[in-house]
Amino acid sequence: MIDHLLTCLDAATKKYSNIGILLLGDFNQLRDNALISFPLKQVVKASTRGLAVLDKIYTNSAQWFLPPVTLPAMGKSDHFAVLLIPTAY
Repeated sequence: MIDHLLTCLDAATKKYSNIGILLLGDFNQLRDNALISFPLKQVVKASTRGLAVLDKIYTNSAQWFLPPVTLPAMGKSDHFAVLLIPTAY
């Protein structure tokens, strides 16, 4: 999975040198050292399921967003929802 993500990120940044990246999802067991080295910053700090941060957002543009907020789970989900709000809209 990491190889695929890095290949896609590398291709996108080669084609668009100033691209803003938001990579988000439920990354249960993903070892994210390579993503952090890309360099991307993981901005979700609050737990999203129990005590774990499973729903993560990686970005190279963290300054464009307020810190993420966790919201109650939707429907039958066992994960909190994560809301990311831009600093300007």
